[in-house]
Amino acid sequence: MKKIIFLVILVLSSLTAQAQVIVDVNDFVNNPSKFNGKTIVLQGVIAKRSTSNSATSNVAPATVLTTPGAVNPPTPSSTVRNQPNTNNAGTNANAAPVVRCSAPKNWERLEVQLPNNYDGCFVIFNKMANTLPMNKDVRMDITVKVDTRFMHRVTKIKVLP
Repeated sequence: MKKIIFLVILVLSSLTAQAQVIVDVNDFVNNPSKFNGKTIVLQGVIAKRSTSNSATSNVAPATVLTTPGAVNPPTPSSTVRNQPNTNNAGTNANAAPVVRCSAPKNWERLEVQLPNNYDGCFVIFNKMANTLPMNKDVRMDITVKVDTRFMHRVTKIKVLP
């Protein structure tokens, strides 16, 4: 009887465990909010360790909220703000909000090159980043905790030959 109960508990726990899903890079770029709050693997991406810790880009983030119980980014230092356009010539009222990508303490920005000029904010823990060469393109598989509102956190890297 104890073995049957143990087996049932083992099966139920394995079904509820969150698995890492291998996602096609183009699927992620076309609809990143579909993977919001999930841990995914992007294979064969080219990334470069950034020299600066902060950057600004014109990216319109998805307005999807994270799922209840999802872990929030380490700090809310990266926020989305609508910046006023100081250039009066050719102002665009429908301009995308400016996403500030500044990595929290003990994290640094990872420049990931994805198709269609996707310019999301990827951050990696300093100790993992130190294993990568500075300012050199590296082909790798990355495991990412997706958060389209703030930043995508790289939790694992595998450098490819």
